[in-house]
Amino acid sequence: MENFKKVEKIKQFEAKDLSGICNKYYDAVDKIYEEVEGSRDYKKIRGRIEEYTVGYMQELLKSKEKFLNVFKTENGSLYFVVKSGQSLRFKKQETGNGDFETKINPIMDKIFFIDEGEVYEIMKEDKIELNEEKIIKIVKYGIGVRPFELNFYKDRSTKMEIVEIGSDNILVKGFAPYHIGHKITEIIK
Repeated sequence: MENFKKVEKIKQFEAKDLSGICNKYYDAVDKIYEEVEGSRDYKKIRGRIEEYTVGYMQELLKSKEKFLNVFKTENGSLYFVVKSGQSLRFKKQETGNGDFETKINPIMDKIFFIDEGEVYEIMKEDKIELNEEKIIKIVKYGIGVRPFELNFYKDRSTKMEIVEIGSDNILVKGFAPYHIGHKITEIIK
């Protein structure tokens, strides 16, 4: 036993930690707005927020071991997932004038992964009806699959009930916000 080095167990982030991460981000962005109050130089304001956002993502990446999964998609979004399945996405989006900015999206309650065939099946129906049960085929986390996120975290006004989770599918019922992300191109953790 003398030759073995003691390995410290890293405390994983939980859903409440994601809420704290979001609150810290929103507080910092509010301060940026307060600092430039009255300014009409929106490009400069967006630039400062983008600079902060990118720096904040880099700080979170330094803590990647505290997340269950961290990955990027083909359009540049960065996802952080905790063990209980909640996810936080930093979305890269075009501003309309050719520039790009990164936005933090609401925490989603559960994340699964689906392939292109299942994306097609979900999209052809356009939505999942209110009291209809629907089987969603899920796949393992990996390159080329797409994130499928359900329900806004802590918002119970609309909720898709996860009736059952199997090894290769989930049975859901009800209508709620869901998001199908772009293909995963890089697994960070």
